[in-house]
Amino acid sequence: MLQNLQNQHPNETVENHRERVAVIYKQKRDKSIVCQNDFALETPFADNIGIDNIYFFKRAGYSIKGIFLGIDSLTCSLVRIEDRVRKGGHRVTPGNAEFNYINSFRNIISSIWKELFDSIIFVDSNEDSVKIIAEYTKVTGILSIFEAPRWFNGIRQQLSGWVKEQ
Repeated sequence: MLQNLQNQHPNETVENHRERVAVIYKQKRDKSIVCQNDFALETPFADNIGIDNIYFFKRAGYSIKGIFLGIDSLTCSLVRIEDRVRKGGHRVTPGNAEFNYINSFRNIISSIWKELFDSIIFVDSNEDSVKIIAEYTKVTGILSIFEAPRWFNGIRQQLSGWVKEQ
């Protein structure tokens, strides 16, 4: 959405575009809650914005289902960003990419522990094709692991004390 606004209104500042995106997002979010519609939120999950918005929906009675895309290294992430930019997508600075990479792992562990998600699937996105490698369901407290790529091992270790593996 931000990229579209920048293309449509090139003379406006990026800050104006960000403010407009925030207003549009809140309008859509609030309408969705009033109408009790499903809602999808994409976030790197690296800061409180994503977490706060998920709590907002949780308080409104929503069931929270997450999809976590993992990748083995920051280097792989930077290569993906450059590929996305070449294809016309948005750029993320290396500093922001590093922040997102490190903090998304920390926050996903914390959020599962705090029972923010009713269920979550973990997807390995190291290859051109993605695959589901694990699934957690709050009702059962079971983490089903189908495959464990390197990036998932840290999550697995952090969760091992309080979720059951299957």
